Amino acid sequence: MTRSHPRTNGLQLGAMAGALALVLAACSSAATPAPTAAPTAAPTAVPTAAPTATPVTGLVNLAQDVKLGGYLTGAQGKSLYLWTKDSKDKSTASAGVIANWPPLLVTGSDAPTAGTGVTGTLATIKRDDATTQVTYNGIPLYYYVKDVKAGDFGGQALNGTWFLLPVGATASSGAIKGGIAQDTPAASPAASPAAAANAVTIANFAFAPTTLKVAVGTTVKWTNNDSAPHTVTANDKSFDSKNIDAGKTFSQTFATAGTFAYACTIHPSMTATITVGN
Repeated sequence: MTRSHPRTNGLQLGAMAGALALVLAACSSAATPAPTAAPTAAPTAVPTAAPTATPVTGLVNLAQDVKLGGYLTGAQGKSLYLWTKDSKDKSTASAGVIANWPPLLVTGSDAPTAGTGVTGTLATIKRDDATTQVTYNGIPLYYYVKDVKAGDFGGQALNGTWFLLPVGATASSGAIKGGIAQDTPAASPAASPAAAANAVTIANFAFAPTTLKVAVGTTVKWTNNDSAPHTVTANDKSFDSKNIDAGKTFSQTFATAGTFAYACTIHPSMTATITVGN
């Protein structure tokens, strides 16, 4: 009978245990996946705003009014004016003036262009502030700051020096002339059928008559025959019509004696007086 040798069996068991450990270690290493890098988000492109068209600032067009007729307009259809204190191809408007009457300008190499129906010569002049102003037949052109949209012409006849321009207006030597209603005299009581007793007509940016005498208790009626709105506002604020639109009327009864000077607050050059007696 053969005897076992404990030493030999122990060595064999140890060798087997070592081999098993190596196998387990190898399996464990194969089972553990290698770490992967987190995906990097692609950069998002910043949207670029679509380019906007540059407005044509030097475009001069023609607008029509049922009473005033055709008149020149600029950007967005806003009314253009002449100033009687200018001269041919020369603007005398200071910074204080252009704060309320900005000139029609072009920039760089831009040239003014005429719209349909605009005949005559469009050109430019250099102002004292180095800007380039558009002229029409030698007349420097301006906007009025209180005109906010096409069809507004609150500057017409303002102060007796600012006027809309019709097609064909031309500068000559001396003061600028040729504006709409610039040379139209105010209607006199005799010439105006509407200027009857106790009535005042508003026409051609003037009150007619400019002086009216009535008795205490008389009601005076104003009728606006212009296409532009006007007001009848007492200097002492004793009465105020607010805006009287074209074709509308305003009436005021005078209960006390006195002299009442009044004006149009939209066109301050329009003034008149009511004298109320006993």
